[in-house]
Amino acid sequence: MKHIGAVLGSPKNYYTEKFAWLPKRLKGGSFVWLTKYIERETSWRWYKGAPIVSKFNISTQDAIIEKLKETK
Repeated sequence: MKHIGAVLGSPKNYYTEKFAWLPKRLKGGSFVWLTKYIERETSWRWYKGAPIVSKFNISTQDAIIEKLKETK
């Protein structure tokens, strides 16, 4: 039996902008509060029932750098 990545292909990164009303820990270990941050989700959103590979919070600057690296 094949694993899900072999059938569906590689998962994509999805970025959602959020606001930290309460303190939120970022992936690097720092905290943000009363400012915007990005929630990065790696999954197959287009396929219902597929698992989320990873989900974590990053700063807006880190999200911009990641998006620029993806466009190369």
